[in-house]
Amino acid sequence: MSGMLERDPRAGGLVDRRLLRRFDWGLLLCLVGIVAISLPTIYSATWTPEGATAWHFVQRQLVWLGLGVLAMVLVNTLDHHQFPHLTRAAYWTSLALLAAVLLIGTEVNGAKSWFSFGSIRLQPSEFAKLAVILALAKFFDDEEIDAGDWQTLCGSALILAGPLLLILAQPDLGTSLTFISIWLVLLWWNGARWWQLVLLIALGLLAFAALWWLDILADYQKARILVLFNPDADPRGQGYNLRQALIAVGSGGLTGRGWLQGTQTHLRFLPERQTDFIFAVLCEEWGLLGGAVLLALYGGLLLRGWTTVALADSRFGRGVAVGCTTILLTHVWLNIGMVLGVLPITGLPLPAFSYGGSSLLTTLTVVGLLLNVRMRRGGLNY
Repeated sequence: MSGMLERDPRAGGLVDRRLLRRFDWGLLLCLVGIVAISLPTIYSATWTPEGATAWHFVQRQLVWLGLGVLAMVLVNTLDHHQFPHLTRAAYWTSLALLAAVLLIGTEVNGAKSWFSFGSIRLQPSEFAKLAVILALAKFFDDEEIDAGDWQTLCGSALILAGPLLLILAQPDLGTSLTFISIWLVLLWWNGARWWQLVLLIALGLLAFAALWWLDILADYQKARILVLFNPDADPRGQGYNLRQALIAVGSGGLTGRGWLQGTQTHLRFLPERQTDFIFAVLCEEWGLLGGAVLLALYGGLLLRGWTTVALADSRFGRGVAVGCTTILLTHVWLNIGMVLGVLPITGLPLPAFSYGGSSLLTTLTVVGLLLNVRMRRGGLNY
C-alpha cells in the first residue's frame, strides 16, 4: 500500500486523487457555462415550427459533447511530461490526414476540408492544430534555445510550413490564420524580437497581396475582404451575410427579443446561424447583456489559460499551454470580430459554442491539455 502511495505522480496512468487538489475548477466552470448557453442557442438557431429539426441538431451536439468530455478525461489520465515522445507520430499523422482530405475529402462552402462518413463529417485541420502545438512546444523545449536566432526561427517555420500549405490548398484561410497565430505567439514567448515578428507579419501580408493580384484567391475569399470596407461590394453574398449579422446584433438592444423570438434568425435572413454567426443569434435574443455574459466566460477561460502558462513547471508544458490558449483566443477574436464587421469573414467557429463536432472535440481536448499542465506541475506533497 505504501508503495502505491509513494509512486511517482509523473508515471502516467489514472489520475491520482491528490492531483485533484490542483484541478482548475474555474477553467472548467467557464467551459460549462459556455456550453450551457450554447445548447439553447443552437436549438433556437435551427428551430422550425415543428421543432424536430432543432432537437436533431442539439442531440448531435450532445453526442459530440460526450465524446469531447471523454477525450478531455483521457488526456488527463496521461502526464503531459510524456507527450514529447508522441509529437513525431502526431505530427506526421496530421500531415497524412491533411493530404488525404485534398484527395478524397468533401467540399463544403468552397473548401475541401472535410471527411464525410454518412451524416458524420470530420475536419482534420482541427486535430492538426493540436499536433502543431505539440511539435512546436517540443522544438522550443530547450532552455538554451532563442527564438530570435534566425536558424531557430527558420526551423520552427519548417514545422509550420507543411500543415499550413496543405490547409491553404483546401483552401481555408481562416484556419490557416489560427496556425500562424500559434506560431507567432510561441515565437514571441520564446524570445523572438518584436521587429522580427513585425517583419514576419509584413512578409505574410505581402504574400497575401501576391495571391490576390495573381488571382490565386477565389472570388468569395476576395469578397470577404472587400465587404469589410464596403458592405455593398457583394450585396448578394458576403456583404449580405455581414449586413444580416449586424442587423441581428443591433436589433437585440440591451436585453434582446427573447428566446425563439429573433426575427432575423427565424425568418432565415441570418446565414450560417448555428455555426459562423451564432453569436449574432445570441445577441438578437439576449441582447448586449447576453453577449457580455458570454464574453465574460471567454475572458475567464483565457485568463485561466494564461495563469496555467505561468504555473507550468517545464518549458514544454508552458509551450503547450501558450499554444492552447492561443487557439481559444484566435477563434474568439476572429469569430466575434467577423460578426461585428470589424474583421473579415473567416468561417471560424466560436469555441464550444458553435455547432460542429470537430471543433467541439478539439476545444474540449485543448481544455483537457490546460488542465493537465496545471494539475501536474512539480511534485506532490505526501
